[in-house]
Amino acid sequence: MLKSKEVVIKPAISISDIHSFLTNIKRNNVKLLYLNPQLVRGQDFKTIYPSNQADIVVCETIEELKKLKSLKRSCGFAKKVSSNDDLEEIVTASEVSPDLVIIETTNWKIIPLENIIARLHKSGTKIYTTASSIDEVRTMFAILELGVDGVIFTTDDEKQVSEL
Repeated sequence: MLKSKEVVIKPAISISDIHSFLTNIKRNNVKLLYLNPQLVRGQDFKTIYPSNQADIVVCETIEELKKLKSLKRSCGFAKKVSSNDDLEEIVTASEVSPDLVIIETTNWKIIPLENIIARLHKSGTKIYTTASSIDEVRTMFAILELGVDGVIFTTDDEKQVSEL
């Protein structure tokens, strides 16, 4: 695993293969999954997911985020960025003090992430993004000097997890 950065694994496999996949990636010291918590019951993983049963609940609205923060829940805010308005919404959400923000971009990842990192650097909110290749994970961690705090890596290949 990359030091001081968090790689969250988002399995892209069938539910019937999930147990075997999780058993194998656990050997690589994976601790955090972007996965329905019901699928990992009884196993030693933490989950990030849009479910009240997750360890960190992912919110898609600022109102939902405020509600969970008022209940003292660990939560994050997820946003697909396609415009500057979306970037502003992430900054507004960070004022509610989520544990993390998850930024998903379609085709222009570097610039939005640089902007968000620069604006949220001192807020205490962790910045996560998404990736679907090992090279992309490494690139996301290298943006600016600080990089993102974590990457949600979608994969169906256990061997890729061991390469991180």
